[in-house]
Amino acid sequence: MAKAYSVDLRERVLFLLESGLSAEAISNLQKVCTKTIVQWKRLKEETGSLEPRKRGLNCKRKIDRAKLEAYVTLNNDKTLKEYGEIFGVTGMAIHKVLKQLGYSYKKKLYCTGKETSKKDRYIWRSCKR
Repeated sequence: MAKAYSVDLRERVLFLLESGLSAEAISNLQKVCTKTIVQWKRLKEETGSLEPRKRGLNCKRKIDRAKLEAYVTLNNDKTLKEYGEIFGVTGMAIHKVLKQLGYSYKKKLYCTGKETSKKDRYIWRSCKR
């Protein structure tokens, strides 16, 4: 998303509007859309301030982050799909929330022949395929 215009610019534009210039002339002068100027005027009338409105999600989230994090710490051997079935969402939604919480995916198992026994190397090779 683009950043909001500064309050200083908003004040200058409304000062020009109050001093008698048309919205179209200010639009050409300050390189701001006329609709934006009208919206700033309405914002000033409604709130008395030119501070940009807060952006973001205003809806309730489907996944309770605290419950998910507690569940993952207790049951860390499940797949994203299994977590999704438990919480009633898709595995991708679980992935996004876990990524935001700082969790990472399981890394691949890399082992060298010196560190493992023959039995472990056989199991590792069979799982690799």
